[in-house]
Amino acid sequence: MSKYYDEVTKLPIDKLAQSIVDMTYQYKETVIPKKHYKDILSKEIIEIASNDLNMETCLLKPYINMIKSMKEENRKYFIKALLMVELNIKETSQEIMALARV
Repeated sequence: MSKYYDEVTKLPIDKLAQSIVDMTYQYKETVIPKKHYKDILSKEIIEIASNDLNMETCLLKPYINMIKSMKEENRKYFIKALLMVELNIKETSQEIMALARV
């Protein structure tokens, strides 16, 4: 015997979102817009998983290690590089001269 789950998981995102809206409404007449569910269902798994603090920590760890390593290698150039990226300064521009005094 087929279950509702078996059928609902085969639906396209738009209809699946509407089904979830209908189920949510059946619980104490709670109204949540279909767009909310549609947005969640359209996200990539990594984006959803990154909302979990443990998963976010795992995703950040390689970046943290890389930054620590670059900082230990040459702190002065690391700071300058961060400033250049943050301020959108091109490597060949005059603005790099201003950073020479930093």
